[in-house]
Formats: sequence, structure tokens, C-alpha cells
Amino acid sequence: MSRAIVPVALLLLSAAALSGCLLSDDDDDRDSAGLVLAIAASEPSVAPTEFARIDVSGVNAGKRRVVWGRGSSSCQFSAIARVDGKFYHALDERACTDDLAEQGLDPGRSRAESWTWNGLILKNGGWEQLPAGVYTLYAAAGDHTSRHPVTVRVFGP
Repeated sequence: MSRAIVPVALLLLSAAALSGCLLSDDDDDRDSAGLVLAIAASEPSVAPTEFARIDVSGVNAGKRRVVWGRGSSSCQFSAIARVDGKFYHALDERACTDDLAEQGLDPGRSRAESWTWNGLILKNGGWEQLPAGVYTLYAAAGDHTSRHPVTVRVFGP
């Protein structure tokens, strides 16, 4: 089987509906399916030519397999940026396999992925550099999102 490299942006063009899946009132980090997602940034700020490493991890703390979609087996997680009350995929230029695998975790299993980010988002079908400001990023696996975001300042060009 041949495995080609494809920018993750192409894999994210069909964005999941994000409303209603962020932050609940309980203190449990698990979502309703038992998935716990976490996100961290290596730097507190980014700019068009200055990147931060974004680390996303997930663990299935539930009793059943959690499946969030089908897509690249090497790029299963992403980040979501909150911009003016709306949510957009934070774009990166990772090299991902173009296989079509079930994306998910068995009970007790974990996964971690890292990539660099400089403030690009997917908006209206295209890439857009965020204007200068402070933004929150959430880890995402399909329509599952982390309950605790990371804050990153974006500096303009």
C-alpha cells in the first residue's frame, strides 16, 4: 500500500460542527464518551515567521472505544482557535499519510501528536493569518474538544 504525504489542511476542509462540544460545568476532564484531550504550546506567542510547537494528547478514560472519524492514521488530532466567539481549525503544515483509517482510541489507550503553528486558521475555505491579538486554542479529535484551552498571543506581520 502506498502512503503519500498530504498537508493536513486538505484533511481538515470538512470541519465538524463545533458548537456545543466545548466546556461543560462539571470538573471531570472526560467528555461524555470518556475521551480526555489536552493541549500545550511551547511558546506563549507566535507570528507569521515565528512558530510555537503545539502538543496535543488524548486518552480514553472510558470503558468503550471512542471513534471520532476516518482520515489520516498519522494526523488524528488538530487544534481549534476561538476567534470573535467562533471556532476555526488552526492550520499547520504537517505531513500526513493519505490513508483512510478509523480514528479512535481503545479504553485505557493514549496518543500524542505535535506540530508547529504560526497563527494560520481555516476560514471561508481558505488560509487566513490571524490578526494581532490573544487567542485560545483547544485540542480537537473530530467533534471532541479539550476542556482546558491554551492561550497564545499572535503578533502581526
